[in-house]
Amino acid sequence: MAYTHIPVRDLTEYNRTDLDTRTEAAKAAGWQWWVDTIPVSREVHELAMGVRKAYPFVKFYATVEESKCHWMFATALGAQYASEIYAAIDTCPYVLAKIGYGGYSAYPDGRSTSGYMVRARGIENARYYSGRVQYHMRLTSSLKVAIKNTLANLLPYDMREVANHEYEGYRSKSSQIGASKAAKLPVLLGSITHSVLLNEIRALTAMGVTFNTAEFRSVAENCDDAAKLANEERNKRIDVVLMHFVTRTDGIVAECIGMQDIRAHHTFSPGLSETYPLADVPQALQDKVAVLQTLPPGDHVDGVGMKVEEMLYWVEK
Repeated sequence: MAYTHIPVRDLTEYNRTDLDTRTEAAKAAGWQWWVDTIPVSREVHELAMGVRKAYPFVKFYATVEESKCHWMFATALGAQYASEIYAAIDTCPYVLAKIGYGGYSAYPDGRSTSGYMVRARGIENARYYSGRVQYHMRLTSSLKVAIKNTLANLLPYDMREVANHEYEGYRSKSSQIGASKAAKLPVLLGSITHSVLLNEIRALTAMGVTFNTAEFRSVAENCDDAAKLANEERNKRIDVVLMHFVTRTDGIVAECIGMQDIRAHHTFSPGLSETYPLADVPQALQDKVAVLQTLPPGDHVDGVGMKVEEMLYWVEK
């Protein structure tokens, strides 16, 4: 099974009402093991606390979406708890790993064994076929080994990875703008029906070149501008840079990676990467980021760029 790269923003936005309902039920039942407001199993709590002891900046998340985190039912208490949670850090927009405890299949015949699990993009478990979910897992019955496995795989995404995963969403937004502009001329010409043409021909025959219909007059007045806009968009080259603002011990920096002519490339093809102290970010980029900061995540402004999330922006050059 291919590894799924999950933006942290998806975990914080997904179905908060249902997640809060489960949390409140666990509180009312007196559940005793918690990680960052998430009711979890004792084993997951021990693993998460062991990881946090060595890596204090790690944060943990859960969702109620069954394909993301498994939830177990504590029958005696009438409450649910998470048997898997996600690990992330503030300076990386993607989840770094999933950790859990449960009966993960560890044998070819389907038998399962209870133990600790960490799943991360850097893991390739040769014991399993690449199409199985366990291919990206490390499994162990030892808490100490599980903590070690997790810490070894909490690897932040570099800018090339972030840009690769965010590229299609941005390219789609930009292409939609171009397609919308390029479609104006066909839409304009499409307003000329057969009856309109016939009426205009009759009028031309009787009156020379003076147009008799509003539709023809509109085409005559606007077709040059529409054709010019369509040609400009068809031949337009858009260079962009993905900017990620990260807080470090010495201050805020902007990690940047460029991409040239995005409408000519269906997949991400990185250009030069640079890192600027905040004060050294080129003014032209600063001005466009200032505009994008005011937008909700996912919004695109033609000629400016798109806000992916707070601190992460595509900027058109």
